Amino acid sequence: MKILNMVELTKTNYKNYIPLDIVALSFAEGGAQGCPGRIEIVTFDQKLYYFNHCFGDLDEHDIYSICPELRECSFGPFRRNKIPAGWKYYYLGAGNHLTVSGRVYMEFDRIKGKDIEGVALYQAWLDILFSAMKKNYDRAENR
Repeated sequence: MKILNMVELTKTNYKNYIPLDIVALSFAEGGAQGCPGRIEIVTFDQKLYYFNHCFGDLDEHDIYSICPELRECSFGPFRRNKIPAGWKYYYLGAGNHLTVSGRVYMEFDRIKGKDIEGVALYQAWLDILFSAMKKNYDRAENR
């Protein structure tokens, strides 16, 4: 997987990057395995932005400024998972969640197939997403 740009968002720099053209969002609960509290945002230009909603310096206002889609999301073991209209939800196992925009989730599902779920998807979702985005970009170029 080739990430063109990976940026940690903090209170001092996040305004330099917004608005973001978000195509996917991963959310780790505070007690999730992997990186607890981490939110990763992939934009349509294949950049990855991340911050930690539990242990970072961003407050709720900052987080919703970065990612307005999160206002419509609800994740966790004691609530029904809720995502924005036009997005698709995937459970990545161990308290990790993923939502993918309608712009690419059909291609994401095609590449992912039926056998990649849970922890396997946790390990592969970025590669699958970038492949799906490339396919959509290639199709648009050939029109």
